[in-house]
Amino acid sequence: MIRTDKDEYFIEPLQKGKQEEEEGRTHVVYRRTAVKETFHREHPDTQPREADLSNLDSLLSLLKEEINSSRKRRRYPRHATDDDYNIEVLLGVDDSVVQFHGKEHVQKYLLTLMNIVNEIYHDESLGAHINVVLVRIILLSYAKPQVTKRTIADCITFQDDDGSDAHY
Repeated sequence: MIRTDKDEYFIEPLQKGKQEEEEGRTHVVYRRTAVKETFHREHPDTQPREADLSNLDSLLSLLKEEINSSRKRRRYPRHATDDDYNIEVLLGVDDSVVQFHGKEHVQKYLLTLMNIVNEIYHDESLGAHINVVLVRIILLSYAKPQVTKRTIADCITFQDDDGSDAHY
């Protein structure tokens, strides 16, 4: 997003292809005021596909290892003034975002998006210095087509873990 005094402009990639490797991606730029409604894009990367459950156990093990290793990392407090506020964000992204932007570009896209959100919260009209801090990104997949009670219980356990310095 590009913001001027008079308007805001969005920048989006048009399509994925071989031009990425050599010349870069083709993008479209449009004004925020031009957005009238959300359009459904017919794109092969955004079409639903059949879930692959063959490596579910290994993916679950990897996720648990990542959560445990990130809990062990320390965060050091910053020096903040009375009018400084932090909003900590855990960003969950479903498979359609990964499919649309491509696995190799999704992290950069999400960081750019969170930077835009952070910039919006730095507006002087708010009267306080608010930082939006991205604490963690979780990429969700279609591997498990339904949410179970156990999934919700695991999320609550993760959220309420007092051994972590993270606050959600």
